[in-house]
Amino acid sequence: MKPLRLAFIIFSSLLLFAACSEPVEDTQSQVEQTYPDEPRTTEQTRTTPMESDYREIQGEVISVSPDDQTLTVRTDTGEEIQVTYNTETKVTGSQEGTQGLATVQGSRVRVRYEEGVMENTAVEIDVEPMTTG
Repeated sequence: MKPLRLAFIIFSSLLLFAACSEPVEDTQSQVEQTYPDEPRTTEQTRTTPMESDYREIQGEVISVSPDDQTLTVRTDTGEEIQVTYNTETKVTGSQEGTQGLATVQGSRVRVRYEEGVMENTAVEIDVEPMTTG
């Protein structure tokens, strides 16, 4: 009789254990399945930089390479910073947009750019008019 009771207790324990243990799912998957139309957080949806992500420099253009689409600026503190520009770069104060940058060496500029690991990409370049005198 005791072996039968022992077998029953073991079987019942295993059955209870199997019923109580539920597979654990990924929490993120559960949220996406439960609320698929809910807006995502800012970090999840932001693909373009915000205004606060840009850096700004002012200084003198010391070199321009139209072939590489780069501009090197010596800042007022003496630091030399190279930025790349492209057709999406907003250029003011220079005729012909980015094509006109080839003629701005020696001019003062204000550059807003996105700092990258490999290169800095200009978002806006404001060329100050040359003063004569």
